Amino acid sequence: MPTFYTLATREVEKSLQDWGVTLDFEVFRQSKGANTATLRTVENFDPVAANWFFKQKATIYRDRVGPAGGPYGGGAIIFQGYFDDPKMEATPHQHIVYELKSVWWLFERSQFKQYTMQFTGFSKTNKRVISATVSNPGRNYKSGDTGTVSGGVGTLATYKVVAVGANGAVILVTLTNGGGNYTQAPASPAGTQASSGIGAGLTLSITTGPFPNLVAKVSSEIFLGEDLHQADGFTELWPNGNGGQVGEVVDWINETYNPTKQGAQAGRNDALDVVQKGTIDPHTMMPVTRVNTYFCDEAIRACLRWDPDTVIVEDPTTTPPTLHFRKLARWDYTTNPPTFKDYANLPAVAVPITAQRERQLVVQGQLSRRVPGVIIIYKSLNVVDGATVASFVADVFPPGVTDWTPEVSTHLIELEGSKLVHLQALVKVNEVFPLSLLASGDPASQAQWWLGHDRSLSDPAIDPATIAVKSQATVVDDQGNAIDVVNAFTQELASALPTWTGQVSVRAHVSQQISFTRKAKAGSVVNETRQATRVHTKTIVVTTAQGQLYTALGSFTQAEAIPQNVAESVFRSLAFPQYQGTISFDDFPLRSDVQLGTRLVLKGPNLTFGDPDDKVNPSVILVQSVRQRPAYGQTEVTFGAGPAVDLDAWIELARASRGRLTWNLPSNRGDGGSNPSGSSVSVDTGADAPSDDTSHGVGGLSFLSVIGSPL
Repeated sequence: MPTFYTLATREVEKSLQDWGVTLDFEVFRQSKGANTATLRTVENFDPVAANWFFKQKATIYRDRVGPAGGPYGGGAIIFQGYFDDPKMEATPHQHIVYELKSVWWLFERSQFKQYTMQFTGFSKTNKRVISATVSNPGRNYKSGDTGTVSGGVGTLATYKVVAVGANGAVILVTLTNGGGNYTQAPASPAGTQASSGIGAGLTLSITTGPFPNLVAKVSSEIFLGEDLHQADGFTELWPNGNGGQVGEVVDWINETYNPTKQGAQAGRNDALDVVQKGTIDPHTMMPVTRVNTYFCDEAIRACLRWDPDTVIVEDPTTTPPTLHFRKLARWDYTTNPPTFKDYANLPAVAVPITAQRERQLVVQGQLSRRVPGVIIIYKSLNVVDGATVASFVADVFPPGVTDWTPEVSTHLIELEGSKLVHLQALVKVNEVFPLSLLASGDPASQAQWWLGHDRSLSDPAIDPATIAVKSQATVVDDQGNAIDVVNAFTQELASALPTWTGQVSVRAHVSQQISFTRKAKAGSVVNETRQATRVHTKTIVVTTAQGQLYTALGSFTQAEAIPQNVAESVFRSLAFPQYQGTISFDDFPLRSDVQLGTRLVLKGPNLTFGDPDDKVNPSVILVQSVRQRPAYGQTEVTFGAGPAVDLDAWIELARASRGRLTWNLPSNRGDGGSNPSGSSVSVDTGADAPSDDTSHGVGGLSFLSVIGSPL
């Protein structure tokens, strides 16, 4: 029984014969490109009366049932798409050729855009956490531990541990989300609740500020690799790497082509989407890359450069069609870094071939694509206290290859470096007449202290040998409270004392009765017979600090995260033995098992190409395109290793060879005060409030450490 095909468009469904379509219609499917159904009709050149028009949506069915002329039911969808401009041909007679393009055509035609948060003012009632410093360091933490800030009413602020000291005591934290719309802000110091790790006891001194009112604006400025949490106005790296970014691009297509969406906040109907997200295997972490005016297909291709063995498969049998992004290699993404499992991710399809077809088959091995190893050098220019220091980290696979390995593929990616600033302060105390003289309780020592502090006692008419204290010294603050100069405030401050040292100073008023005898007259050796006694008062600044050089971590901008296992991913995408060629089948009905997303095993009486049993190092025949003429039962399969032959083009790795800007700009997509979780930013010290909450430019993202106050 011949296969019956119908085409439905604009609520009209007719057989291809009734539409005037000739039997030579064909369907072409390809990875990383639009699939096409080519239909030839016997129409004359009359564009006004043409069967179908530009971007008209249509569906082709197979084996539908129903009366002649419909309505039809059952069967299966073999193609869904949109009509491109028709082509008029006059050979051998007048006819029109229509191309029905799959949903990927929309990706090629549409710019990818992202939301940017525009600051419109501060909330009069709601707060957010804008900075956090360590109050109690706790124990048993490790770098990378995360948690939430306890207390308050609203969206909880979250943090990440950046640096730890002895016994896992926290030195430095960063806010990963400043919290949203606190109607009651957390108290300071605030407790914390760990989300990862075994650390406990960390408390944070927090500063809160008004919550910024943000409005989402669409922009063609793109930051690939960065996920915007629009509700709270902060950004972070995609937790599932380039797979998450691919999903965002697919979502954007639905955002623009679904008439109920297009930025609408209500009445959004997913049933009117033009495409569905299926399996998305790629999972490689990628640096955030800033680009402008990118089409959706370009954005996806840029993401998939990190996983060259990815095949894009469109399933036209679902409504709307489903896009799958499948990798040949299987990886375990639950480990850090991810670990390779095998090459059995795509199903193997055994295709028996006759001796005659075996003799006609042309298969070319692709050993030229294989490389002995991949070396990726990540370069960062790190700034430490004003000095620029280059840092190089090598991602090498397989282990053991070097720059001297013949034909090794070496690449350099320059990442945004870290910026580390230490604060230094030389604190000076009075060492000539130290406070210990006064605190000793010894009358002679106390008299010596007063001689060094009270200029009136240096009067030449006063006999220094007669100076004596007559009472205990009192040391009080401005409020009259006693100051402990024996155990706490043991030094007299003789310089500035920055608050980041953690030491305290206070103004002190020292009082004590002192007696002395004056000489009868200047230059005389005869003293007055009457001894003078009075209360002397001196105001000084006392401190808990010692006379020494204090050093602390002032500010820190973390370097861009180094992607994990990219060298291995690229190497394994090319390392397995591959074959390139074509094979044709003449079958009724058409073969349905030989499709994109499969690897073939061609088994003839003498030769077998493709190895379904070796999952670690198989020989692979990977389907890259399928061309079918259903009415004739003809299927032509092209197999090989993807469209890009040049290795450098394959692993351009987010334009590693070009100048690029990374997420440390900052990206201006969030609120400017919150930050990507991987960036270790808690305070945007490079911006002015509030307009700088949308700061833009290199150096805008850094954060304070344990110093406790703004610089």
